[in-house]
Amino acid sequence: MVATALPEELARKAGFVNVVRTDVTEEFTATVEAMLRAAKRWEAELRAEQGEEEYIAGCERGQTMLLGIREGLLLRSVVTAHKG
Repeated sequence: MVATALPEELARKAGFVNVVRTDVTEEFTATVEAMLRAAKRWEAELRAEQGEEEYIAGCERGQTMLLGIREGLLLRSVVTAHKG
């Protein structure tokens, strides 16, 4: 099994200091939900522009992301740091 390093650990190993990781999963969730609402609202136009297959795939990706967030498998973070 391969362990995945956290982004802030990788930043420190790369020589960055004052490394801060901020969890933005809540904001990301709101963005995905808004995108799905917009896809539903503009469904006819998006299907015509993107094509049936791409429209469906996009909606499925959004639903899969929400499921991953609910299951604790998908998180979003922002890492800020200074080069030391």
